[in-house]
Amino acid sequence: MSYLHCGSFSLGLLLFPLAVACVTQPALPLVKREAPVVAWLEEGERLAQQGQGLRAEEYLRAAWDAGAPAERVAPLLVELCVESGRLQSALVYVERARRETPHHPQMIQLSASLLIALGQEKRARLDVMELERLSPNYPEALYFLGEYLLEQGESARGTHYLESYLRRWPYAARVPWVRHLLMQVGPAGSVTPELSEGDGLGEPTSTSAGGASSEGGV
Repeated sequence: MSYLHCGSFSLGLLLFPLAVACVTQPALPLVKREAPVVAWLEEGERLAQQGQGLRAEEYLRAAWDAGAPAERVAPLLVELCVESGRLQSALVYVERARRETPHHPQMIQLSASLLIALGQEKRARLDVMELERLSPNYPEALYFLGEYLLEQGESARGTHYLESYLRRWPYAARVPWVRHLLMQVGPAGSVTPELSEGDGLGEPTSTSAGGASSEGGV
C-alpha cells in the first residue's frame, strides 16, 4: 500500500499504478451513451486495475456526469490523478464532490490531504476543523486527525483521536501503526489552543509529495 507523503506526515491516499491526463476532456469513442451508469463505473474500475488510466478516467467521468454518486467516483478519480502526480487536478475533482456531498467526511479528508500536499495549510486547517466535528462517525477521520495533530505538535489532542480510534476499532488494519505512533508521543507539555479559522499553521515542511507536481496552471 502506497501513501502520499508531505514532510513526515503520511497522507492516507491509496494509489493505483496509473498515468492519466485529468484536465483535458477527451472524446469517448468506446463509451456507448446508451449504456447504464453502472456499466460505465464497472468498466472504469476494470480499466484502472489494468493500468489504463486515461480510458478509466473517461468512463468514470462519464458515469459521474450521468448521475453516478460522487462518493463512489471521486475517490477513484483522485487516485488516478495522485498516481500521475496531478494533485491540483485531483483537488478539482474533490471540490466538485464536496459541492455535491458537502458533509461527506471522506471528501473532506481527501481535500485536507491534498491541500496539505499542495502547501495550502490555511485552507487545509478549515477542513481539519470540519473533520473534527464529523469524526465520531468516520473511523478514518480519527486516524487522520490523530496523525495530523501529532505532526503539528498538538500531542494531547492527537493522542485523544488515536486512542479513540483504538477503542472503537481495536482490530482494524491500522492498529499496529497507531500503537506505534502513540508509543512515540512524549510529554504533551505544549498543546496549542483549539483550532480557529483565523489561526495559521506556519510554513509547511514540504510542498511536494513523492515528486508530484502541483500543476499551478490547472
